[in-house]
Amino acid sequence: MRPSRFGLASLRPAAPATRVFIAALFVCLLLSAPVAASPILDMQIGSGGSCPPSIGNYGDARVLGWKFSLSVSLDIRGLGIWDGSDEGLTGSHSIGLWTSGGTLLSWASMGAGSYEVASQVPAIGRWLFMLVTTPLSIGPGDYVLGATYASNDPDSLRVSGSGYPYVTLPGVTFLESRTLSSSTLKIPGDFHSYTDVLLGPNLDANVVPEPGTLLLLGAGLAGLAGRMRRRRG
Repeated sequence: MRPSRFGLASLRPAAPATRVFIAALFVCLLLSAPVAASPILDMQIGSGGSCPPSIGNYGDARVLGWKFSLSVSLDIRGLGIWDGSDEGLTGSHSIGLWTSGGTLLSWASMGAGSYEVASQVPAIGRWLFMLVTTPLSIGPGDYVLGATYASNDPDSLRVSGSGYPYVTLPGVTFLESRTLSSSTLKIPGDFHSYTDVLLGPNLDANVVPEPGTLLLLGAGLAGLAGRMRRRRG
């Protein structure tokens, strides 16, 4: 009896050009898939295993934060703040994101519905975030983050600087810390060239894959597939 033409005997390996095309499609889909969001800046253990020091707030109400630059695009998932206690924040805090020119892009008030993101130094605290209510993407440029802290606020910040390293998402560069004497949310101003990082407000975000990179990869692999097809012909 002759084997059915639909049986296993009729199966043949895919042509090289087909395999290359499938591989190209898989890589493009992989690169374009959303990446898990994470804090755009986080602290690390210092030399000798030391942790970044904790600082209390000033005697007056302030907006504290930092300025950063982007060479990539980010999809923002949440705005949040450092929590040095497993029991949650004690005070009331609002967090804002501005362009360097002072345009408010998004803001949030910490409260019910916040979600936790682990820090790289979990022994001393965690990040708490509120989901943005409107989808937000920001492109290359300079931006400012700020959060409100009450007078003698019990919720402290951490400081990363000399001897206390920090890490950022690819394409994110810390520029300077910012401060403003205010009880309401406003863009914080210059901190007299204070270069240590005030680890208070933060963004939960992921880097957006560059379309040009995907197009170049797809075009290159498609060209390779075409070349292999011609050689077989």
